[in-house]
Amino acid sequence: MSLWSTLPAEEQLLTEPADEAGLALAADEDERADLAAYRRARRQARTRRLGTGALGLAVLVLLWQLIAMLINDPVFLPSVSQTAASFAHYFGRPYPAQGKPLWYDALTSLRRILIGFHPARDRPGHRGAQAAAAARVHPAVHHLARHRRDA
Repeated sequence: MSLWSTLPAEEQLLTEPADEAGLALAADEDERADLAAYRRARRQARTRRLGTGALGLAVLVLLWQLIAMLINDPVFLPSVSQTAASFAHYFGRPYPAQGKPLWYDALTSLRRILIGFHPARDRPGHRGAQAAAAARVHPAVHHLARHRRDA
């Protein structure tokens, strides 16, 4: 007589040892449940972070608009709506003093940033990305970079 046969039938179902396939299946299900819980927790944390950041930005914009309305001096502090309208106006049209639209200047700035982060090459006779970008800005910098390399 085994120990299992002495237990009532409902307890035998709960405590009966499983075979190898059953244990592997249970472990696989536990692992999937743990992975699903982990992914759900990460998704909730990401949503919470994005929601907190969006709420903070909305509060900042609201405070900016309220303070601009209280001050009522668009030269000192323009409102959010005036700033957005000016941005939309100058995005496709040239600046009054310069001659290129805002999107062109934004692309130029992005290009300079990317050139600055581009890794310099170690080949002999090849200038680094920063020296090349600086040489385009001013010819005297090219002379200084060449002089420093020869020294």
